[in-house]
Amino acid sequence: MSDLISEDQDDEPNLSRLRYPKRIVLFLIVVFLLMGSAFGAGLFFQSPNNIALESSDTVLEVTAKVEERVVSAGSTVTGTIQTGNVQIINVTEVPASASSVDASDDIATQEKVDTSEIESSSSQNSSRSVVSLQTISIGDQVGYGTLLGEVSGRPLIAVPDSIPLYRNISMESQGNDVQGIQKMLISMGYLGVKETGRFDWGTFDAMRRLYAASGYTLPYISDGIQGVSLNELVPVVSAEATVLQAARVGTILTSEVPLAKLQTSPDIIVGRVSTAQIDSYVVGDRVNLLFGANAPLESTVTSIGPYKSESDGVSAGYDVAIQLPKLDEPFDRSIPISISSITEEIAGPAIPLVAIHQDNSGSYVELPNTNDDSSSRNRVYVVVLKQNKGWASIEENKDLPVGANIVVSG
Repeated sequence: MSDLISEDQDDEPNLSRLRYPKRIVLFLIVVFLLMGSAFGAGLFFQSPNNIALESSDTVLEVTAKVEERVVSAGSTVTGTIQTGNVQIINVTEVPASASSVDASDDIATQEKVDTSEIESSSSQNSSRSVVSLQTISIGDQVGYGTLLGEVSGRPLIAVPDSIPLYRNISMESQGNDVQGIQKMLISMGYLGVKETGRFDWGTFDAMRRLYAASGYTLPYISDGIQGVSLNELVPVVSAEATVLQAARVGTILTSEVPLAKLQTSPDIIVGRVSTAQIDSYVVGDRVNLLFGANAPLESTVTSIGPYKSESDGVSAGYDVAIQLPKLDEPFDRSIPISISSITEEIAGPAIPLVAIHQDNSGSYVELPNTNDDSSSRNRVYVVVLKQNKGWASIEENKDLPVGANIVVSG
């Protein structure tokens, strides 16, 4: 009997888990409250990504101050030595001939002399052009009036290439060629010459003295008439030329065998400068040159060429010519030369390049406003002097003192 009773008792359900029902209810209330709070927070708060996306259209104003600083526009480029211009002196016509027959004492009233002893120019032109006297050597400096040599017994004299030589000249000849000869004689210091364009006695006498200084007499350009022979004057490009080659005595001159080769302009150093660097180079400015391991030398900018596009592996830019200084020792011309501009390091007002704008009136910067309306910012126009590494030096401006705020962006 007792066994039966105990078995019935084991079949009754265990209600110990529901012993504290209030706690369960309280827990559920707390859970629902937390869930509601989280939902409410989601309505009133946004994630950083959402905030960034929503504010991406907002333009922030960035400003900077006008500073006093050194903006150096100095730059360094590589240059090479280029040989100056070369003029080839060819003799294709045999010079005129001097005559043993004297002309009339009164040069201004010379009369034609009929004599078989005087060779005509036509018979001379059939002769060979042979160097009969060498008067210049390699390295010599020649100028206007210099005796370049003697060919077939007659002198060849250097004259400016600006003289329009086209004929033989005798007394009373008139024209621009006569005026050019007179101008040359005056520049050489010959007295008694006037630039009239007429071959008068003063001009004749000066030419006679010019020939006599080299040991010659004026040629006879026709029977018994002395004057200036077209074939004895050699147009030369420069008043200061250097002899590169000179034919020796006995050389037969042809179109392929010249009397001489003259360098009519000095050797120069040329460097290609980019558009960003060109402001650092001005004709007449000094530059530093570095020849290999040698000490730097100073020289001068002589010319700046026009803009050239990139070609044959050479970048676009401007060819800057530098005077080649005298070197104490021989230098390998194939070695590149470093060219550095020399600029004065003077501090002055400077602003960031990104703050500069352009319009039809020029360059300007904007001043920040106290309100949010960027369309009504005040403009201050500036004059840019130099620029380098993101900064631009500007002329002093009372509206833009050092320390003033300017708008960089926004």
